[in-house]
Amino acid sequence: MWREVGLLGRDDLLSRKIVPRLKTKKGFILIGQHGIGKTAILEWCFEHAEGRKAIVSACLSTRDFLKAICLSWGVVVYNNNGEPAVKSSYQIKWMQDALLAESGHWIFVDDIQKIKPQTLEVMKALRDRCVVVSAAVPPLKKEELKRMLWGIPILDIPPIKRGPMNKLAEAAAIKTMSITPINDAVHAARGIPAHLFHALRGEITPESAKTKSEEIDISPALLIVFAGIMILRYVGKGTDSITLTLLGGFGMAGALIFRFFLSKGMK
Repeated sequence: MWREVGLLGRDDLLSRKIVPRLKTKKGFILIGQHGIGKTAILEWCFEHAEGRKAIVSACLSTRDFLKAICLSWGVVVYNNNGEPAVKSSYQIKWMQDALLAESGHWIFVDDIQKIKPQTLEVMKALRDRCVVVSAAVPPLKKEELKRMLWGIPILDIPPIKRGPMNKLAEAAAIKTMSITPINDAVHAARGIPAHLFHALRGEITPESAKTKSEEIDISPALLIVFAGIMILRYVGKGTDSITLTLLGGFGMAGALIFRFFLSKGMK
């Protein structure tokens, strides 16, 4: 979709932070929540980088990951006999040796937080020989991955502001032939491009289409009930009524249990 509507709302990020790094061949990491547009920006970077380059997903197996880089870079992979290997028979060791003989090329890695341990070992060796640009959803929990990415600048991808989001929605609505009101789609998206596209396709319920039953706020009623329970307990203590005191105590216990499950449900 981004190729059809462009990266609206990302002009400042591209011009000030990304383009200078692409020109000087310096790696970086794109960090942000799901749907924020990391993959779209990574693909844009791949298309605008000069030189030999490869774009791969860290979700691939180690063999497929390395094979994709070898084919994209156009390197020749040799077998144990020193002969060019057939693509269908590439082995990890052969591909690793071929890649380590190269230098100065680009590797664009999407979802790097999902990288396989064996793939990570190869990437650690390649990092000093090529330019690594990656995208990830924080937090990065793998210590080996943190060490491999240490020293590489982190670019945080924020939600898109309202103005550019409106322009993006207008452009995307034409491409998707959406009948969802622009304002509703933008409001439902909360600055997240992926949410915007889902809203325009009708996959997210717009605010105006929600039923009244979904919008009922029960918090005032709960406050009244809890206040009544507390008053009941204090009246029982003041009148030395064991029955009222017990009822108030059981009510408070029930209220606390209800509050616990309510908070868990909201999460």
